[in-house]
Amino acid sequence: MDSGELAVLPEDGDKRAGPGRDRGPAPGTSVYILVTAPAALAYLLPWELLPPEAHAALLAATAGLTLLLAGRDLALAFYHAFLWSGLVSVEPAPVDVIWIVLGLHMLLSPGSRRCLARGWRTPLAGLTLGLGVIGFASVPGAADTGRALFFQGVTFYLSLVAVWFMASFRAADLRRAAILGWAGAALLGGLTGIAGSLGGGDYRTAFYLYDRLKATFKDPNCFASFTAFPLLLALYEEVFAGRRVSATDGPARPTPERPVFGRWATPLGAVWLAAIGVAMSRGTWLGLVPAGAAGLLVQVRPPGIDRGPRDGPAEGAAKAGKASGRGEIPRRAIRLLTALLVSLLILGVAGVAPAILQRLELKPYDAKRWSGQAQGLALWVERLADLEGEPFTGIGPGHYEVRFRYAAHNIFLRAALETGTVALLLLLGLYAVALSRVGQVIRGAVAGSAGKAAWTDGSAPAERPLATAVFAYLVFTALYGLVIDTLHWRHLWMALGLAGSLAAEGGPGCASKAVGASGEGGDHDE
Repeated sequence: MDSGELAVLPEDGDKRAGPGRDRGPAPGTSVYILVTAPAALAYLLPWELLPPEAHAALLAATAGLTLLLAGRDLALAFYHAFLWSGLVSVEPAPVDVIWIVLGLHMLLSPGSRRCLARGWRTPLAGLTLGLGVIGFASVPGAADTGRALFFQGVTFYLSLVAVWFMASFRAADLRRAAILGWAGAALLGGLTGIAGSLGGGDYRTAFYLYDRLKATFKDPNCFASFTAFPLLLALYEEVFAGRRVSATDGPARPTPERPVFGRWATPLGAVWLAAIGVAMSRGTWLGLVPAGAAGLLVQVRPPGIDRGPRDGPAEGAAKAGKASGRGEIPRRAIRLLTALLVSLLILGVAGVAPAILQRLELKPYDAKRWSGQAQGLALWVERLADLEGEPFTGIGPGHYEVRFRYAAHNIFLRAALETGTVALLLLLGLYAVALSRVGQVIRGAVAGSAGKAAWTDGSAPAERPLATAVFAYLVFTALYGLVIDTLHWRHLWMALGLAGSLAAEGGPGCASKAVGASGEGGDHDE
């Protein structure tokens, strides 16, 4: 089997197909460094100032590198793909080319194709594809058919990408590699922008907009919201690291997941927090607070979940585990406080502390934003009350700006007015099902319900920090969507792909393969 192929795991959980058997050699750290180097150099270049020929060369180089890596190790290829997900200041973005090339590679590999055919069957996939398709019904009635078709085409492409992730990320090593790439992209963007603050002239202009860090994005809000996910994951890894969870079927045991950041969670979190501060995105600041709290609140187990016997070995072990973790709490608090202080120091050096305080004030364009939303909402309610066609088919994808000369700044209002009430219901349903299913995974991990929270390869219970970060980030994007139009933000669909893979755990899935010395494929384990 080719190294880029996947194997479909049997539904009966046959251990012979599980991870760790006939495992081939995984790429070492040096290989990942070599893969990171081209992206790191590319992030430093002001692509907005370079000619189109340079952009074309970049796209060709990334496509060729993707095929090379996919033929060697699929997890490495996914890391490479997501490492480029933060360089989107030019279109088409390199990550789009990489995703298309990598997706076609998997579709042309028989093993990957069979796996993906089964892996996409998750409750979220149907809602995601429905959201990507429903808008095409609004295209014929749009004032500008070409604009509407292009806009909905982008939405459809992103929905396909999300469903592809839902299937692929059921392989734990592919999911972890993608998250590492996402984190690396946020780190490269943040460091590039912070370094750019020390420079000046055109170089600074390439990474800043209105004296706010946009890094390698087109807008500071995009960069800050992109960086919010790895920041949340680092936070929850620090909070939950080494904690013990009680189980109904045995003694308490440490959560067995392999951390994504490990001991680097705190320093990385400090850099990401500082970068978000330099971006001065009010929506990100205000959204992270309730989202972070939601990630902690979802840990509370409903009364219906069995907490295990009050007495006996399980209870005694749980108490012992809790006692053994008490000494770790002060150390965690010290590390988190240190990360906060380091972030404040970076912000002080960058000289943006006064600007951050000014950003917390209401601005003149805030009133214009709310008035624009009120106009759109009034039109949708009027059409809905008259039972005319527009509430159900919409005025056309991408036409909010055409009708009101001002952006929607609300993903839910855009869906309702542009592509109809059905699209709004699909979007709301997508969020509701994603949050519900990921919340069930988290509570299953807390309760120790191995039957409900097992990976498809049967290797470990659900990853509590990761599932919590995905849940919190979904809450974050939903809140942010009320004040910013996030429909075409790639990281929204990346998060939905992660949510879909977590929600699908427990059914037949995939395990990635690596080429062993004998040429036979073996599963990567976590």
